[in-house]
Amino acid sequence: MIRRKLRDLEVSALGLGCMGMSAFYGSSDEEEGVRTIQRARELGIDFLDTAQLYGPLTNEILVGRAIKGHRDEYVIATKFSSRMDAAVPGDMSSIGPRDGSAAHVRRSIEGSLARLLRAVLPHGVGGRDATERHESQEILVNADLRLALLSELR
Repeated sequence: MIRRKLRDLEVSALGLGCMGMSAFYGSSDEEEGVRTIQRARELGIDFLDTAQLYGPLTNEILVGRAIKGHRDEYVIATKFSSRMDAAVPGDMSSIGPRDGSAAHVRRSIEGSLARLLRAVLPHGVGGRDATERHESQEILVNADLRLALLSELR
């Protein structure tokens, strides 16, 4: 498998997008999703993509279950934008509004870390002002992450 460097992090050139394993494309089979993630690793694919929004929350839970006991063999990227404080796994109507505040960034990272991860991507959330953007970046730098990438953080 060809490998790529993302700063000091190395990942497989091919990644596995996990969204469809639990959301948006009709019915899903969680066991098949787990097997797919595990088989991808057997084939040398260790870079997984998920998001809090997928499900909501159910995709991160699925990925976390699939990698259990082998977490260090995967590199996981997840994304956040909307508030999930009251989100019910699998209930899209329970998602809150988009939020780029430093407090939301912190809660999102903590929630995703609890479910699975190593890398997070703010997804189109935008801070309200320069101070808030700076606070969000500080949280990402100081979080328990190997790599934090900012996507559309304004």
